[in-house]
Amino acid sequence: MPEGPLTPDKRTLDVDPDGIAAPPRAPFVELGLASCFSFLRGASDAVDLVLAAHRHGYDAIGIADVNSMAGVVRLHTEAKTLKLKPVIGCRIETVEGLAFLAYPEDRAAYGRLCRLISAGRMQTPEGEWQEKGVCQITLAMLAEHGAKEGEGGVQLILLPPDDLDAKLTLQVPSNVVPIADFV
Repeated sequence: MPEGPLTPDKRTLDVDPDGIAAPPRAPFVELGLASCFSFLRGASDAVDLVLAAHRHGYDAIGIADVNSMAGVVRLHTEAKTLKLKPVIGCRIETVEGLAFLAYPEDRAAYGRLCRLISAGRMQTPEGEWQEKGVCQITLAMLAEHGAKEGEGGVQLILLPPDDLDAKLTLQVPSNVVPIADFV
């Protein structure tokens, strides 16, 4: 039987941020990275992600774990250590088969995005208790958690499907899903 703990200690960068120069503006940065908090999707922890970004000359790095904000705190901390701008968000995958990168513009939008994820984890779209580990978000739920008047919104980037030749159909009461105007 192993003598050590069942879970390893959280990794952190052991560098003095004062000794790191801020990188110049990069022409390209990764926005849709999944960390090890996206089970069976991402394998790298925050330390590995920011070290790779710094090595590639990025000045920013965007995290987008699947229907989760679980990796944002660690990525934010480690990115700041290397003077990278953390772009905090998540990847929203809807039950209709659409995927979006979602980046809140302000604290209120961050709260709405977190409430959307919580709603998807608490109950099914039909209102039943949700199975543990499952998150079901509909387009209607996403629209509900959009911008509110006087507050910033959530910037959404629609991701293309894996199969670009696949036909996409949605079963909704109307072909229009209202999303609040961004103020």
